[in-house]
Amino acid sequence: MEQLIVIEHDGGLDQISAIGQHIRRQLFKRNLEEARIRNVLEVKTNHMISDAGGRKREIRSLFAEAPGRAWTRLPQGEGERGPREYDWAWGLLPGQSDVHDGYERSVLARRSPNDPDDIAYYLCFAPIGTTKSKLMSIAVARWGIESCFEEAKGQCGLDDYQVRQWNS
Repeated sequence: MEQLIVIEHDGGLDQISAIGQHIRRQLFKRNLEEARIRNVLEVKTNHMISDAGGRKREIRSLFAEAPGRAWTRLPQGEGERGPREYDWAWGLLPGQSDVHDGYERSVLARRSPNDPDDIAYYLCFAPIGTTKSKLMSIAVARWGIESCFEEAKGQCGLDDYQVRQWNS
């Protein structure tokens, strides 16, 4: 499984953020929380979480029930084809008795205004009071980093998926 993890230092070890793409292993998430590393992890649409009634449900079904006012359109900077804007929805997860003091778990969803069925889902773990905009900025940081990786692979010839040999 490929995963991208970015560490953002905001002034100390207690302020480290991790970003992951399609995290399937609960152990990874649990280890981040045990170390009190705040994180925003992208999960698949069928990722199971508990709702307010304690029932296990797919994350997409929770956001499908969200009213229109739950979504906020925000710009995310310039993209290759002009300004990037997405609709965002955020909410606290219920049942947080096992969360470390001073931290909370939440969910975040990013929806394309051009294709409302194109939704990315994130699980978040952060200090209480972390703003929705901070969690969103962590989630979108991955795009810039992935483009740098793609460009570096192209410059090194790793995007061709072939072995190269130099004879001296």
